[in-house]
Amino acid sequence: MADSGIEHILQDLISSGVKIDEINWDSVIEEAITAGATRMLRSIKEDVHNTLAQEAAERIGFEERNYAVWKEPLDLLELFLLTTIDVGGNFNHKYRPEAAKNNDFVFEALIRLHGRACQVGHEILTLLKSGYADGANARWRTLHEIVVISYLIKEHGSDMAERYLLYDRIESYQSISGYLVNSKLYEKHKAILGDALPSQDEMERIKKIKKELCARFGDGYSRPYGWVDGSRGWTFKELESKVGIDHLRPYYKMANISIHAGPKGVRFSLGSPNNNIIPVGASNMGLADPGMNTAISLLNMNVALLNTRPDFGHLITLKAMSLLADEVVDAFYRCHKETWAEYERRKQLQELN
Repeated sequence: MADSGIEHILQDLISSGVKIDEINWDSVIEEAITAGATRMLRSIKEDVHNTLAQEAAERIGFEERNYAVWKEPLDLLELFLLTTIDVGGNFNHKYRPEAAKNNDFVFEALIRLHGRACQVGHEILTLLKSGYADGANARWRTLHEIVVISYLIKEHGSDMAERYLLYDRIESYQSISGYLVNSKLYEKHKAILGDALPSQDEMERIKKIKKELCARFGDGYSRPYGWVDGSRGWTFKELESKVGIDHLRPYYKMANISIHAGPKGVRFSLGSPNNNIIPVGASNMGLADPGMNTAISLLNMNVALLNTRPDFGHLITLKAMSLLADEVVDAFYRCHKETWAEYERRKQLQELN
């Protein structure tokens, strides 16, 4: 039908000989909604190329202006990240043959965590360059967790490292545990998702491995962070305290605001100093906290890795990176003060006008 209005649908039905009391109103309404939605979608997509091109131009323009404001700290942070990648690559190349020969679980855990830290660092840098401070802060939370776990494994050695590496089997079990006790839920989700769920045989295999690991390491192994000692579950707050990085907990809790859907998240944003404004895009404010914390966490990641093979060269590397981290922090702080001062200046001008 050319027109999506209910009246025209009814007219067509009546013209075809259908009586009023024979009309299926649910069908009529559904047909009208579908036709209206199709027409609306066609309208939305009519000028799609110009719309997307304009959006791309505005994004590129903003990123250029944002980079002009934060150039020094962003460049220093990127330099720090690239140096960290080189550190991890060189360390892996030099020590992997020995580690493989000795079945070194600490090496395997920490080099993988170091690689993941570098990837997260790239994600943070990309978000900062694009003006998404809250997103960068959320990704820093992950980086902080990586560092805390790295310190814990470095301090406690091979047994903990092995428990950590094997714990991915427990996480596989946890992902399907609800289906093991509720077959109806499994069938319901499988019907919706198709073949996305594991087979019954695969779930039984995962369950068997979990049981074997708990028999080996302790009943508490399957609980949150049970790989720590196998005796019980742990909280991340406890892990922070165990490695002495709990002073960053206030920043960790602030990062949670961007991750979860709590009421604080609809009021607070690093990129929006005015809590009455709901930010829906990028901002050139608030980049300092995630930027500074990223440099500190990447430095700590390098400390955890290199100190498993302490030597004079590694001490020199860590000292140089510590000095560079200080420069990153100082540059972000200076930029933060400048952007905040500019915000206050513009706010005063608006009030005067």
